[in-house]
Amino acid sequence: MHPLQQTLKDLEPAYANFFAKRADVPRFKKKGRSRNSFRYPDPKQVKLDQANSRLSPPKLGWLRYRKSGDVLGTVKNITVSQSGDKGSVSIQTEREA
Repeated sequence: MHPLQQTLKDLEPAYANFFAKRADVPRFKKKGRSRNSFRYPDPKQVKLDQANSRLSPPKLGWLRYRKSGDVLGTVKNITVSQSGDKGSVSIQTEREA
């Protein structure tokens, strides 16, 4: 449910910018021309198992990922994207300086 709500949150400022004459009308992306992605803004929904390099978003089950580095700090949101046959996961964190 959260990825759908996040999409609506992204759409609201797009229309606000359009009606304030700062941007063109928001358009639907053509299939295959844009990167398919969705975001989980609530980190409590996603289970992260760094020891085995896998994560579990709701309704997708456990997914393996190639770890390019340790996840440091607290997880803020997770973006799952697909381009072609490959998929990728971006994990945004927050940590103290």
